[in-house]
Amino acid sequence: MYTYYKHEIEVRMGNVRIGCELTIPVGAKGIIIFCQAEGNSRYSPNCRMAARYLNKNGFGTVLPELLTPEESNGDKALDMDLLTARLMSVTEWLMDRDRFHRYRLGYYACGSGAAFALEAAAYLPEAVDAVVCRSGRPVLKEDIIQRIEAPVLMIAAAMDRQALQLNREAMGKMRCERQLIVLEGTTSSFGDGRMEQVMGMTRSWFLSHMKMAEKPTFTGSETAKMQWP
Repeated sequence: MYTYYKHEIEVRMGNVRIGCELTIPVGAKGIIIFCQAEGNSRYSPNCRMAARYLNKNGFGTVLPELLTPEESNGDKALDMDLLTARLMSVTEWLMDRDRFHRYRLGYYACGSGAAFALEAAAYLPEAVDAVVCRSGRPVLKEDIIQRIEAPVLMIAAAMDRQALQLNREAMGKMRCERQLIVLEGTTSSFGDGRMEQVMGMTRSWFLSHMKMAEKPTFTGSETAKMQWP
């Protein structure tokens, strides 16, 4: 068993309130913000499974609702500029609060969530330490993709040929440290137990590339004393 603290937080961006589920295990050093293709990570079964894995391995997680229920059913689900702006708002909310200064931040993106996660990382190089994209569709302007400084890991399924091609094209344009891992014999859903393999790679990337050693961890007593919004 691991001990963790779960909180519902709200990030305001204009008239929109972005609901987020924040989970912090005792002793966590880093927080991973999830970036789901449809904008609502907290209701995705795959994202929740991935978050539990990271929590058990010592990482805090944030599952945000970047789109309202009404927006999720319309064109806003494809509005990468809007999703990037809201992801940046969630990231800056964490950066602006003293209680989170001890934590390093990373992004875990799925599908077309890779596009707005990488764009946000390009705009916030001082905040984002590492990015992992699973089955990503990283369609970005070349001048933006070349600005990314955070180390990027892309995990693609060999049978998902469209995503694999997009990953390879993005890799060729990036200037940051990056790696593409192709899993043979699987599709974008990573069935047959391959998700555990994907999450093992994700954990290793964050452990290796987030600058967690520079900041001390919170103990359980310190975390319990936090005042949450």
